[in-house]
Amino acid sequence: MRTLLAMLVGLSAALPGPAQDDPTKAPGYWPLKVGARWTYAVDLNGMKSTMIQEVTKVEKINDVDLARLETVMNGMTVATEHLRETDKGIFRHRFADMDSTPPAQLARYPVKQGDTWSQDIQIGQDRATIKGKVTLDQVRVPAGRYRALVVNLETEVAGQKLETTYWFAPGVGVVKQRANIAGIGILMELQKFDAGR
Repeated sequence: MRTLLAMLVGLSAALPGPAQDDPTKAPGYWPLKVGARWTYAVDLNGMKSTMIQEVTKVEKINDVDLARLETVMNGMTVATEHLRETDKGIFRHRFADMDSTPPAQLARYPVKQGDTWSQDIQIGQDRATIKGKVTLDQVRVPAGRYRALVVNLETEVAGQKLETTYWFAPGVGVVKQRANIAGIGILMELQKFDAGR
């Protein structure tokens, strides 16, 4: 259950992504620079709040440089995760203190309309299956209107099902996220983005 809560809170004709001069470079659908900060309006089953996510540092874990993303609500850090974007996609290596083996794929590059994938992972003591599907669309949130890579992830872990949809905007990251687990729904919409250094 701890895994499920970490996943819930930690909580993006084809539209082209950003131009790629170097095909080996990550497309930048989640700019994970130190200081990057996202402010979201959050609706948790009808309860409204504000949430901030910030890349606080880059940590070397298992010889890989990972961006530490901290989620803060009401002045308290409620979740952490470690992420990496490569030319293969966006990967979550760790939820809270639990490693994902292999890293959970949140998006796959190169981006293709209708792309799907399936992945078996181990998160802490739990085994999970993730199924991903990609669409490309436009989305409007309080911060503005974006062309978005929309990724729907269906995760089954410990007999529970979690559905999460991310809207990733090039150069901005997650502009919208919707998740549902065991009847608990969460909607996050971007209010403000600071790129960091």
